[in-house]
Amino acid sequence: MSNEISVMSWFATGWRTYRQRPAALLVAPILLWFIYLPVYLVYRTPSGTILMWGLTTFIFPVCMAGYHFFFLKAVRGEPAQLSDLFAGFRQFGRVWCASLLVQLLMTGGFILLVIPGIVWALKYAFSALLALDQNLTPMESVRFSARMTQGSKWRMVWGILFGLLLSLPSLIVFFRTFRGQQPNWTQLWTPQFVLATLWSILVSPWLSATVVAAYESLRQKAEHQPPVVVTRRAWIPAYIGGLILLWSTISTFREPHATQKLAQQLERNRTERQTRIERKEPILYLPFDGTTSDVGPYGFSIEVMGTPVSFGAGVHNQAGIFNGNSFLHAHIHIDTQKRVLLADGATLELWFKRDSRPDKPGSGTLISTSGGGGNLALTLSDKGELVGRLSSVGFSTKDASVTAHGQSVPIDQWTHAALVYDVQMRTLRLFMNGTLVDEAREVPVLTQWRPISLGVGAWASSTSGSFNGWIDECKIYEFPKAFEAVAESAKRTPLNP
Repeated sequence: MSNEISVMSWFATGWRTYRQRPAALLVAPILLWFIYLPVYLVYRTPSGTILMWGLTTFIFPVCMAGYHFFFLKAVRGEPAQLSDLFAGFRQFGRVWCASLLVQLLMTGGFILLVIPGIVWALKYAFSALLALDQNLTPMESVRFSARMTQGSKWRMVWGILFGLLLSLPSLIVFFRTFRGQQPNWTQLWTPQFVLATLWSILVSPWLSATVVAAYESLRQKAEHQPPVVVTRRAWIPAYIGGLILLWSTISTFREPHATQKLAQQLERNRTERQTRIERKEPILYLPFDGTTSDVGPYGFSIEVMGTPVSFGAGVHNQAGIFNGNSFLHAHIHIDTQKRVLLADGATLELWFKRDSRPDKPGSGTLISTSGGGGNLALTLSDKGELVGRLSSVGFSTKDASVTAHGQSVPIDQWTHAALVYDVQMRTLRLFMNGTLVDEAREVPVLTQWRPISLGVGAWASSTSGSFNGWIDECKIYEFPKAFEAVAESAKRTPLNP
């Protein structure tokens, strides 16, 4: 074990320890993974909130102290046994109280303009491990951690940044998987998630050994330094943090049936989705009848920016007239309980008519929806050909497109267009006037996709690719429509102006 105080020496020591006993050190993160993951998956069960509160408050901090103690013994060259992973429970009182003190200080610090919370998180980072390793009382461990990290906080920051860089591939995938929704088991078996998990497990032993290498070198340095004086005033943030933690605890138990209500809401949303699909109803419907409030029967919150400059006769009542500058851009605010999930498949459908003026050829975006990792759009090329695109955001580099090759859309004539994304069949189909004109196979599966923004007459995320002409009867379905259903929609006789 090197006594050098530098970030590179910490990582070098961690790597050397990992390389000497890779199999033994890999067991720890794998075991920790299988302990933590089921907890997050059952978070929204009727008792999930209380379960999560109990585990994060009492169990996880002590588990992490034992986890680092296991790696500490490996760094010191001592025999590390699996039972050492649970060593924190042998001294539960002092380890948990040390963790609690740090949590209170950090909470109070974050209330005091955030920066003090970050500083104190670094300053007292090793308190729980000190309580376990050196048999210190909670107060002694907090003071000794302050002495250890004095003058080394920037080294710790650089070490954390380098560790995040090593973990970045996994962090991106995990963020996309767990962001804003409760993942299901099928999402955890996607190639991206499996690879991210493997990478995280492979890198974790190195990073954990690096953390305890930093701990050991800083601890040895601190033994030759004078104690850090902690005044009563320094504990004010802990008092603030204690009040916040108390309020949070009371809030958790104030409504004992809160998680049960959430579970009921999830069931209602699931039933609502199933009802829409069974009735073949769209999630969003824009008829351009002079108002944007008619967006479907399910009450989704819509913010609309930009409107067509005028209206004209459409296939049903009136249509929106787009002049290349006007567009409709809607942010679709949908709660995180999956009231809408286009990852099961989607259909974009509308009627449109190209402008006949030679200076306005009528190319551009007809309709697009994007968000949560995927984009789906119906556009017109400069040649007047109908184009459908499916784009994925993230590690997948394979996008899909379909084109009505050689079939230029007539000018001054209403045309029905539909783009159907089928997840189960992994196909993207383009229809014009009820007829299939192109099909792409083996298209990306966008497991994270939820509609966030809608663009009509321009791209969903900007005003680029503006369309010239008429658009009417825009519909978005959260399932792939069948051939017959698309053909039936295209049978309606347009009312030409």
